[in-house]
Amino acid sequence: MKSTNKQLTIMGRVPLPALLILLSILLLLLMGVAIGVGSVPINQSTVWSVIGHKLSITNTPPNWSMGRENIIWAVRLPRTLLAAMVELRLSHCRSRVAIRHS
Repeated sequence: MKSTNKQLTIMGRVPLPALLILLSILLLLLMGVAIGVGSVPINQSTVWSVIGHKLSITNTPPNWSMGRENIIWAVRLPRTLLAAMVELRLSHCRSRVAIRHS
């Protein structure tokens, strides 16, 4: 049996692992934008500082109000994560239906 050492690519151009990394970074950036947009606008530095502080990634002292922290941590972040998980599941279902009907 002949072994082939082919790399997975999209349309023969972009390696699949590189595309997945690029799309993951883009998803994180867009999630940050989605968390910052709303009736109370919050800038991106505050969004990422609150998330980093709550996850104990950064040791920055809080220079934001508790109201903004609660808006980010208790309202917008859960909604954004839920939306991402629902879309992931829907795309998985769509791909399974496309495979089944092909």
